[in-house]
Amino acid sequence: MSIRRTHTDNPQHPAAIVGFAIFLVGFGAAPLALTALAFGHGTAALVAAIVAVIGMAIGIGIVSVMTRRLHHSALLPDESPKEEQHYLEVYRHQAA
Repeated sequence: MSIRRTHTDNPQHPAAIVGFAIFLVGFGAAPLALTALAFGHGTAALVAAIVAVIGMAIGIGIVSVMTRRLHHSALLPDESPKEEQHYLEVYRHQAA
């Protein structure tokens, strides 16, 4: 028996997940920039700071564009009566 999955079963949009991952790369580069600067490695600090700013800006941009296009959070499920009804029909089999 195979389980059929549709786009409504997974509310996270793939582009938003990629955007969030890019944001995390930028967020991770920020402490590297500070650490490199503290140890006197100016070039490495500058490169890490540029990666941090660009990564966070691109990540936030992707997630915000997807949120506007979907009219709800691209990373979190939409909690509406329609979504609740879908959950009851598909997973609980208690739809009335």
